[in-house]
Amino acid sequence: MMMYLMRRNSQDLEKIQIIYSMRKFIPNDLCEDYKEHYKKLISICGINRSKHCLFVPLVGPEYPHGENDGILFIGRAVNGWDMPSTWNSAANTHDDSQLLIDDIFNSDQSIRETIIHHKDYSFRGSAFWRMINRLSEQEYESGWYDKIAYSNLYKLAPFGANPNEGLKNKQKEICMTLLRKEIEILSPKYVILFTGEYWAGAFLLFLCGGQLPKPKTEQWGKYESKSYIISGIKYILTEHPQCKDENQHFTALRSLMAL
Repeated sequence: MMMYLMRRNSQDLEKIQIIYSMRKFIPNDLCEDYKEHYKKLISICGINRSKHCLFVPLVGPEYPHGENDGILFIGRAVNGWDMPSTWNSAANTHDDSQLLIDDIFNSDQSIRETIIHHKDYSFRGSAFWRMINRLSEQEYESGWYDKIAYSNLYKLAPFGANPNEGLKNKQKEICMTLLRKEIEILSPKYVILFTGEYWAGAFLLFLCGGQLPKPKTEQWGKYESKSYIISGIKYILTEHPQCKDENQHFTALRSLMAL
């Protein structure tokens, strides 16, 4: 683990509004550095707060603190999010970006409250979270939702849609840096990307310095999942689970995790 990693101790669920503060896992100096990239993101993308939402990773309160331990699940982008009141009430200028970022990072919502016990939503109706549930229960006997971490490749998206190519390109460089910092801070054993290669290919190349190692592969139906070892962490690149055979997909992922 690098010096930076020293931690002190449609109907898809991606539309559900969930935030849990990364600050609980980051020493203050690193937290400020991490948040600076979010301020740059706001500045570069020229966002419209009535049309855009900003994503901050969700980390369970019992996520493991050891080196190369735990699971980080990655989606493509969020397309709807519960933003703090200051997102719409503050003046739409770059000067108030610190207040906005602080409010987002200080949120204490959890996956337990907003997914498992959400009064208006059943997480079992989402292929994305059903797969996360099944995989997590293989690693943790109980309370899996408190022990995992969840992020997205792209942090800024329009309400109700994934970012288009223009918005993706504006934020790609910063989002790649943010994902690398998240992985350094959380130091997972597995990073499982439910994104497909089209979305995540450039991110993986960035994380490994430009040349991917030879992957191990598992075929399931017409799809293929791949695993790479990068700096001691196993990255599993696979398809989004929606509208696909979940049993075949699960078997392929468990096989790659065990290799």
